[in-house]
Amino acid sequence: MASHRPVDVLADRAAATFASWLRNHPEVRIICRDRAGSFRDGAQAGAPQARQVADAWHLLNNLAQAVERVIGRHRADLRQPLTTHHDRTSDGPAPEGHDRSELDIHGRPRPLVARTRERHQQIHERIERGDSLRAIARNLQLSRGTVNRFARAAGVDELLIAATNRSSLIDGYRLYLHHRWMEGCTNVSALTREIQRLGYRGDVNTVRRHLKPYRNGAIPANAPLPHLTVRRVTDWVMRRPERLDERKGLDELC
Repeated sequence: MASHRPVDVLADRAAATFASWLRNHPEVRIICRDRAGSFRDGAQAGAPQARQVADAWHLLNNLAQAVERVIGRHRADLRQPLTTHHDRTSDGPAPEGHDRSELDIHGRPRPLVARTRERHQQIHERIERGDSLRAIARNLQLSRGTVNRFARAAGVDELLIAATNRSSLIDGYRLYLHHRWMEGCTNVSALTREIQRLGYRGDVNTVRRHLKPYRNGAIPANAPLPHLTVRRVTDWVMRRPERLDERKGLDELC
């Protein structure tokens, strides 16, 4: 902790390995660790005289995850409601069990959201009846990684934060595309070349998908707000005040 340099490297994270190392180093008085149970048990067995403290990085990481979950519950407030002259379904209340960010322009649950909720229910029903994760993956024809991710999630909201707030290469160019469309430029290829000169690294198909509602008549009544994501707002909350560009943050919020 004082030198910020490694002292030694253990063979593994087992409690017995850690305890054995500590018994050979009785001078240890403070153990700065993560929240792994093996380190807790190893420290208690190998150095009962030492004080155990939480590593700062892990504390901040746990805090950031908690902040992200809280902000994720309000993710609908980070998005501008899409109001059109041809579709007023978004003016009504969202269907029970959904917030506005989970709906498409017609007020229906987005396919990715519906699939996430269904998959979460399927996996946890099988976990509750005692099926192994391997069996669940085989039965639902999913990868082990996907099943593990759904099993570890604190709830479906945690999964929906990731599902509905994925960043896109188009995010930084939404406002530009809106203004150019309203000026009468509706050629997707031409618009793609324009934003590529501004730094856009995606392809024309991404631009085409983004502008599809415009072409179908679902043009926002006002210019879209800058794309605020759960991750971006979490970053603002967690950043040191002296490193927070308040003016830039207010500009994005306003």
